[in-house]
Amino acid sequence: MYSCTCLLRYLFSPSQFDLSSAIGVDTQPTPTPAAEISDEQLSVFLQQHLLAILTWLNGQLLSGAVVSRTRTMTAFARLLALIDGKYLYMVRGKVLGLLRLGLSSDVLVVSTLEAWRVFLRKLSFEQVHVILNESVFMLVSVLEDHEDSVAELLNLLIYDDDNTSEPGTQPNPSPHVHAHTTDTDTNQHEGQSPKNVTIDTRERAAHSRDALYVQLYILPQHPALERCRGVVERAIARLSFEDFLVQVCAYV
Repeated sequence: MYSCTCLLRYLFSPSQFDLSSAIGVDTQPTPTPAAEISDEQLSVFLQQHLLAILTWLNGQLLSGAVVSRTRTMTAFARLLALIDGKYLYMVRGKVLGLLRLGLSSDVLVVSTLEAWRVFLRKLSFEQVHVILNESVFMLVSVLEDHEDSVAELLNLLIYDDDNTSEPGTQPNPSPHVHAHTTDTDTNQHEGQSPKNVTIDTRERAAHSRDALYVQLYILPQHPALERCRGVVERAIARLSFEDFLVQVCAYV
């Protein structure tokens, strides 16, 4: 518990406390110099204490004073920046709960959107798709007062590798980590060249993404969402009518 306290002190005042010393409390008999702290040590420490820290931060957001809650959300963003995406994905329910709580308070929205930006940039596109609908509709709830920030985040959630928002512009690639073809993929496509396997994998991923985006056909008409709505409309156009009905019926 003392090590959790040390880490929380760092998250709230990074200029006054040393992260390596906080992590070193549990990983070494004596505090470890910053240069000797490895990503693996940091990951092990955070895996052991992450749920407890998230629960404590949640309590602070619920009961703290305004200034305290703002500092808590900023500390939460710093915590997200330290954690590997695969571990964040494992506790995504807790993370989304904290983000939802932040958006429910006007004084926390700005710092919450910054934390959301850190969170989304840590995830792969497959992981983002799992939280797509929930995230989009939470963000849209604060669109009117935070158009630019929300539009930026929605662009991280809704993207099209083939999209050109204006004639002559470059395609808008996925901001997330793409899955790589594995030996298993290759074995499942025996007889195909590696190039064909890669193309087939990308096509299946693109079709899956289109199917998800169809569920966002009810995005509101808003100038800040013009690009995102264009992506959704192109996804609908690429799907067959039968696939479109399946996705819409699954959503409603």
